[in-house]
Amino acid sequence: MHVSTGGNVYATGHPVTLINQVEAERIAVVDGAHSYSYGRLRADAEALSAQLIATGSGRGDLIALHARRGYGAVVAMLAVLSVEAGYVVVDPNLPQVRRERILRTARPVLELHPSDGCAQWTQTPSAFAPEPAASGGVTPRPAAYLVFTSGSTGEPKGVRVSHDSLAWHSRAAGAVYTLDSEDRVLHSTSLTFDVAAEELWPTLARGATVVVLASALGEYDYDRFTRFLTETEVTVANLPASYVAGWARQLAAQPAPPPALRLVVAGSEVVQLETARTWLQGSTRHIDLFNAYGVSEATVTSIAGRLTEDVLGEGGTAPIGVPLSEVTVRVLAENGAEAGAGDVGELLIGGPGVADGYQGDPALTDARFSTTEDGTRWYRTGDLVRHRDGALVFVGRMDEQLKIGGHRIEPGEIAAAIVEVSAAQDARVLRIDGELTACTLGSTGLLQGALCDALAQRLPSYMLPTAFLALESFPMTTSGKVDQTALRAQAEATLRARAEATGQAEAAARSSADEPTFGLEALLGICRDLLGRPELDGTADFFEAGGTSLAAARLVAAVFRQHQLVVPIDAVFAHPRLEALAQHLTELSRG
Repeated sequence: MHVSTGGNVYATGHPVTLINQVEAERIAVVDGAHSYSYGRLRADAEALSAQLIATGSGRGDLIALHARRGYGAVVAMLAVLSVEAGYVVVDPNLPQVRRERILRTARPVLELHPSDGCAQWTQTPSAFAPEPAASGGVTPRPAAYLVFTSGSTGEPKGVRVSHDSLAWHSRAAGAVYTLDSEDRVLHSTSLTFDVAAEELWPTLARGATVVVLASALGEYDYDRFTRFLTETEVTVANLPASYVAGWARQLAAQPAPPPALRLVVAGSEVVQLETARTWLQGSTRHIDLFNAYGVSEATVTSIAGRLTEDVLGEGGTAPIGVPLSEVTVRVLAENGAEAGAGDVGELLIGGPGVADGYQGDPALTDARFSTTEDGTRWYRTGDLVRHRDGALVFVGRMDEQLKIGGHRIEPGEIAAAIVEVSAAQDARVLRIDGELTACTLGSTGLLQGALCDALAQRLPSYMLPTAFLALESFPMTTSGKVDQTALRAQAEATLRARAEATGQAEAAARSSADEPTFGLEALLGICRDLLGRPELDGTADFFEAGGTSLAAARLVAAVFRQHQLVVPIDAVFAHPRLEALAQHLTELSRG
């Protein structure tokens, strides 16, 4: 295989070097019904790298791969790395405008498209190639890959990760997950996400086997996923935390985990304590569960830790762990000083995994990356964390903070509290029409009044949601993460339907000209919505149906808001049966 003599990219520990040392007969990749040895992988990558050299591609160049997950893509990425170039994967399913934005930012010298055969590629010069004198505004270290994140503006940002950072990550991830040549590691992530790099390079660098998932993770129900891991004898799987949450619940109900599986890494999203405890207490308790945290700007994973009952503690979310080898972290308060123990602050990551910056955007690079006098390079994550019992706990995003009534609110903190006090597996909190709406995965197991009372013991009043929506499942992206856009649309539609139903009931009550009184139907409408009990009728007892003193206060407030009728809260306690309470309110309305 070609190795450039122009630098020291392939120092000991680089994936290319280590892959070249694995026995040729060992299986490198399983893709569907086909298995490919390390000897075959090296031969196919060497043939493609020779073609790349023939076109003049080499050290420091970027090469675009129009590729999907599979053996052929592994060949192409390895060939690109072997000539000391960097790859940028472009999803063929992306809209043309998005593809062009990515290519315009990346400025690849060459584009590869799959051709006939599992490892055949057609090469074409890129129409977006840089001018010879263009520098891109980033450091000149050769990039191993460019990965795009959308950011808050929706514009793609190309994160430039060097060969040095990739080599570090392959060593550090392989060590923390104790990968060895007998492992069979699931490859389920889209190549456009950097988690794919964690599934591939640490695995191949250790002489283990990559097992390719046939289609998108979001297309697999939990039974089908379990069967796939069982049939392919996967030992290690890296999955979005929300997928782990649902899978853990399913395995608890039908305990038959894949027999070869020894480790599940949950990442990309927050791991709720309930998910971890479900995993640790069920038939999966012998399978290690790791929480992993990272950002593209620091090469996939920077912090990780094995979850056990001893480390879970309290607080709604599981700790994200401790820094990987050679990673340094700082937690800074708003004033720029180090946050105290237990205090929330922004997480900064330093060490060999910190990327070189954003391709073609030196201003943004300077705003988010910095180098201190001791030579440490830092990235400001924008994530809020706190120290807890020797580990870090994720709190939320700075750019997702809400401000209500002058108060700063972390939606993640509310969601964690909901899961902590209820039976819900997961939760997401959204601001809709100025109000906090909580969407829960599964029923909370509590009536709304009782849930609000429990939350009021942990959260200030301005952080209490005004609406709760229990969902059987959260909408997911094809990568298995919660689809926040679809979830918001679903929540908004449900709230509109509720509002329309309430409006119709109020209109019906007002249309009765000969009955200018409050009426039972009006009371039932309020109580059904307040307690989340659509089946309530006049024979129900307000408190037996889940009402609390806080709910009673909300009831009288709703009566005043909707019917301009002042009701003493004592009336609810004196007349808990809804028929009797309605009669009392009718008398009050008549004066």
